[in-house]
Amino acid sequence: MTLEHAVTQFLEHQLANGRSPHTIGAHQRDLRLLISHLGAEIQVDHITPNDLDRFLLSEPVILQSDGRPKQSTSIDRTRATIKGFFRWLTDTGMISRNPSAGIRIKRNSRKPLVYLTEDEKRTLLKTMRHHKGWQANRDLVIVTLFLHTGIRLSELVNLDIGDVNLLEKKITIQAKGGQIVNRFLNTKLRTILHRYLNERKRVFAKCQALFLSQLQDRITTRQVQRRLDQWIAKSGINKHVTPHSLRHSFATGLYARTSNLLTVQQALGHASVTTTQIYAHLLDETIEDALETL
Repeated sequence: MTLEHAVTQFLEHQLANGRSPHTIGAHQRDLRLLISHLGAEIQVDHITPNDLDRFLLSEPVILQSDGRPKQSTSIDRTRATIKGFFRWLTDTGMISRNPSAGIRIKRNSRKPLVYLTEDEKRTLLKTMRHHKGWQANRDLVIVTLFLHTGIRLSELVNLDIGDVNLLEKKITIQAKGGQIVNRFLNTKLRTILHRYLNERKRVFAKCQALFLSQLQDRITTRQVQRRLDQWIAKSGINKHVTPHSLRHSFATGLYARTSNLLTVQQALGHASVTTTQIYAHLLDETIEDALETL
């Protein structure tokens, strides 16, 4: 099988298994570099470890278009793509030996998670409630939704009015990988969503988005981040808080209350509890810091 054909099949396999468009796009870019380096017609079972070594040392892999060195995380992503591609070829029997088996990926230390403490959550929400107006009310609902469901930013901006079901206490979202899932709405969320929906339905707009911009079209991810920056500054919170930080805040709060990683995993929609493990470590460190002060 030619490299071109194998890459096409690999990307189709990823799409069929619900990988996100972002992930598939990144893999496609990396594998296109490999095709440019080795040639589209090369047989995949003829590719050697030396071929891959030379590819990973080539300028398109290690240098940006302006000639500056790429970040190590970018190069490691390309390495990971190559390993995943040839592992798949081996598992499916298309090749008998894996030429990428010797490729090593440096495991970068994880950046500290940014999240809000319980006091900071209360401060932020109190600040927002003291401001009146349609925008402030919309932003309050957005932030409360982040903090009480752990919803992702992309999931939030794609919400429509019809995705909210207050009677069944749920909100329907298109999650990572294209999955349709429901998130539970607690009493506090149902109360503010009920008020917000009454206001939102009075706004005449062709767009059925749950959250509108000032131009009465669907709010963008950039607009949500910009508004959050403003509220964090008004609240006097000295942290770089992103919408994903609010997801971390939800997860750490839920783990602190339940001490159950499987519950947090299910609430966040993580495919593996390994991904969720970071929240247990985070709380352990917090407990250790508190004990040191006794």
